[in-house]
Amino acid sequence: MSEEIKEEVKEETVEAAPQEEAKDAKKRKKKANEALEPDEAVKTLSRGKLILFKPFIADDKEITELVYDFENLGGLDMAKAMDRGAPNGANAFRITNEQALELFIASAGKETEGVDAVDVRRGLSSVDTVKAVQLATVFFIASSQAGNARITK
Repeated sequence: MSEEIKEEVKEETVEAAPQEEAKDAKKRKKKANEALEPDEAVKTLSRGKLILFKPFIADDKEITELVYDFENLGGLDMAKAMDRGAPNGANAFRITNEQALELFIASAGKETEGVDAVDVRRGLSSVDTVKAVQLATVFFIASSQAGNARITK
């Protein structure tokens, strides 16, 4: 390739780069805004699978992962889990670590084949508990935000 042609290609590339960067930035911003939609956040955060750092035994079977689906709990199950973690009557404006853990335990005990809430409560390690509490807390906050968006006056 001649030096003249190389220089033209280089100039076109340099001119196109800012336009491509702007398009990429716009796409990232749009994706971030979509991720912030409360209902979408709830759908994304409400269910999943936690691969355990430390597996445990339930009914002579090694449990290596826990499936959870907070939405599948239903209102009464959710309230019972929250009450179990708040014996002193904590309110619904924030969630304690114990409430979050009880929420995760209720969900995983219902959704994971071969275990119940008692198995999960007994077998969950400290490392896995940290993530379980985080998952339930983030779900709780996203659900609250999604609910706020649906309240009309």
